[in-house]
Amino acid sequence: MNKFRIYGKTIRTWEHEQTINSFTTIAINQYEIAYTDYTTTGRIVGKGTEDFSPERRSKALDTYSIWTWDGKSRNAGGHRRFECENFIIIKKSDRKKAIEYLKSRYPAAVEIQLRNR
Repeated sequence: MNKFRIYGKTIRTWEHEQTINSFTTIAINQYEIAYTDYTTTGRIVGKGTEDFSPERRSKALDTYSIWTWDGKSRNAGGHRRFECENFIIIKKSDRKKAIEYLKSRYPAAVEIQLRNR
């Protein structure tokens, strides 16, 4: 089964105070983020939460905007006009699986692009 994870909202954060040069700030130690597991055909196969350190979160996850082209729309210059449909948070390594899943979610789209925000 070809599955991947779409991440949602941050459920909880763990913080600590740190003092540097007599300035006290709050730093986040850990994030608890909700997720849903999907097959590339669009079926939900699991839900839960996953914990991330700030370093792991920035290295593993990325937020992409979903852009679709209907095969016809052109701008004034004759170039394809893409529409921004939504945003998605996934692991960077799951980009191809996510595009395959989005093809079932947006069947009228001739082309789907994930662009970094």
